[in-house]
Amino acid sequence: LLLKIQELCFAQNDLNLFLDMHPDDQKMYGLFKEYTKEAKRLSDIYSEKYGPLELNNDLGASYGWYKNPWPWEVSDNV
Repeated sequence: LLLKIQELCFAQNDLNLFLDMHPDDQKMYGLFKEYTKEAKRLSDIYSEKYGPLELNNDLGASYGWYKNPWPWEVSDNV
């Protein structure tokens, strides 16, 4: 799950750079939006199961960003 999120985020960043140079390319913008939505969906699933992936996702009942395990320390998400 974490690898898929990382792949989607990489593609988002790559498409962002492309769109900086070609802002009117609707096909690539559509792909960018698709990857963004899927990355968000998978990040939400990951956060529910393992905890927040990013600091801006730590909006639970109490502050929990500092708590272990860190995402890379959980063996079953590899």
